[in-house]
Amino acid sequence: MNLLHTKKFFDHTDMGVGARRNLLVISLISLLHGTALANPTGATVVQGDVSLSQPDAQTLNIANSPGAIINWQDFSNNPGEITRFLQQNNASAVLNRVVGQDPSQILGSLLSNGRVFLINPNGIVFGAGARVDTAGLIASSLNLSDADFIADQYNFAGGDDAGAVINRGFIKSSKGGEVLLIASNVENSGIIQAEDGTILLAAGQKLTLTSLDLDHISFDIQAPDNKALNVGSLLANGGAAAMLAGSVLQRGRIQANRLARDADGRIRLIAQDTLEVSGIVTATGTSDVAGGNIQMTGGTVALNNAQILASGKSGGTVLVGGDFQGAGKLANAQNTTVDAQSSIHASATGTGNGGKIIVWSDDTTTVEGALKATGGPTGGNGGFIETSGKKTLEFTTAANVSAPKGKAGTWLLDPENIDIDSGKAVNIETALNQGSNVSIKTSA
Repeated sequence: MNLLHTKKFFDHTDMGVGARRNLLVISLISLLHGTALANPTGATVVQGDVSLSQPDAQTLNIANSPGAIINWQDFSNNPGEITRFLQQNNASAVLNRVVGQDPSQILGSLLSNGRVFLINPNGIVFGAGARVDTAGLIASSLNLSDADFIADQYNFAGGDDAGAVINRGFIKSSKGGEVLLIASNVENSGIIQAEDGTILLAAGQKLTLTSLDLDHISFDIQAPDNKALNVGSLLANGGAAAMLAGSVLQRGRIQANRLARDADGRIRLIAQDTLEVSGIVTATGTSDVAGGNIQMTGGTVALNNAQILASGKSGGTVLVGGDFQGAGKLANAQNTTVDAQSSIHASATGTGNGGKIIVWSDDTTTVEGALKATGGPTGGNGGFIETSGKKTLEFTTAANVSAPKGKAGTWLLDPENIDIDSGKAVNIETALNQGSNVSIKTSA
């Protein structure tokens, strides 16, 4: 076994602008002598106690003290290779910064019992055969300063030339951990799993994480072509999942189901420009647990062949394009469409009340898909559904807020203008026949 050990004592009084730091450069020549590995190379320890060892030709072990910072000339590995960080515990973190010119290509395994930060402005790719298993992974082409990392202040910023972060493999955090992919463009076609934790795909120029509470993330998009794309699976049962970007394209599966009463179960899809949703978005509960909370908005919102599920013992909440009558903290869409192949369910599956569904826009809302927030089959009242455009509403379907064992809920239609032709009248009659209350208001 080849072994390299180094310790860097870091003086926090030297954190000022222009402060001089003596960096200890580790040569990996002896570590990699006689091999042609693509495990990370060219390390410079900026802070902390770091040891590197090679137990076999395919494995690089990196033992680090909590809060260690390492600059690398290259951070990649090949299929079959293992890059392993050995840390104090699952709260320990290590910052890896690539200062060379190449993107990171993780084609083998990246493992750690702690949290791993990987910053590479040239971009990061997790290949189709990649396996990442850590207490938490933060992979970004936007910069995070050493000082912010040390202070647990996550302020990411980058230029127009920042590379993409792409996952085609399998990324998993330990229970309660996080997987954050942050770049000018972010794509997932693989599987990302964070049970009871947080998954975030964020594409933009600046991102500030004041906490991992998705409702308190600040982000700055400077161009609509900052794109977040999911055609794979984001699995955060008991936790939360989010996509934030100029343009958000959800075409795969996002799952943050609530499996326990104290579990989270939140999904946020927030675009500055265009939000396109297809596939499955689910924050369901169980027969004993209420459904979760799903919020989706953008300048233009389009649900095309999308299944949105927030049912549970009692129904959860689904907001599309805004909140009740366009009020609340969620930004309003200008135009919102739910096509005929889409459905939104926030019904009670046990003894409980139906949930809340809002489909809103400040201009024109078009609803053709099925909306359902019914009361429970063994008891409970119907929920609340609003389909409104501040100016215009078009609908070709009847919302269902009935309750077989309780009081009917309310379907609210509240545009400035509505033309109730024979087709719309039939849909309203259908809702009434289902036992729903229908409320039509106009501000014209």
